[in-house]
Amino acid sequence: MTPALHAPTLSDGGLTLRAFGPADAGPYVASFAHDPDQGRLLGVASDPVEAEVLADLPAVAAQAERGEFLWLAVAGEDDELLGCVWVHHVVWKHRRLEFGLLVISQGRRRGIGARAIDLACRWAFDELGFDRVEMTTTPDNSGIRALGPRAGFREEGIMRSRDLERGRRVDIVMLGRVREP
Repeated sequence: MTPALHAPTLSDGGLTLRAFGPADAGPYVASFAHDPDQGRLLGVASDPVEAEVLADLPAVAAQAERGEFLWLAVAGEDDELLGCVWVHHVVWKHRRLEFGLLVISQGRRRGIGARAIDLACRWAFDELGFDRVEMTTTPDNSGIRALGPRAGFREEGIMRSRDLERGRRVDIVMLGRVREP
């Protein structure tokens, strides 16, 4: 039986990873209006609508119970939403998973993304027993490509025309981090 993915509450003293909840939906949706390129860089089909995000939360909870997907909020000291970490492409058999990351425009260039991903990696390795964590992005996403090494990831290669995003084929960069022996 596949274990459930329960949202942890993780903190490094100034940044917290916690369950994404209904109060986060508004700021999350607003972040797409502040950065019109954000949806394309994330590879989402279209920018989110708050009512749809709220309506999807029960399905997200069900996916977490099945051990398939988890949506975490990245919050600052005042619990302000600074971004999200998604746990997806979970392969329990091979003890690997993938993280997606969004840092809203107001939180960028402050090291928040690397700190959030490092917290999530330590949780995945130490608490869940995974051996490998992956992140993927498009070659033009300089933010994720620069963040990767700061969070312990190596760029492992480019998969040509791997995904279909917003109606066009895109190359995908693979980044990986493995548990240290």
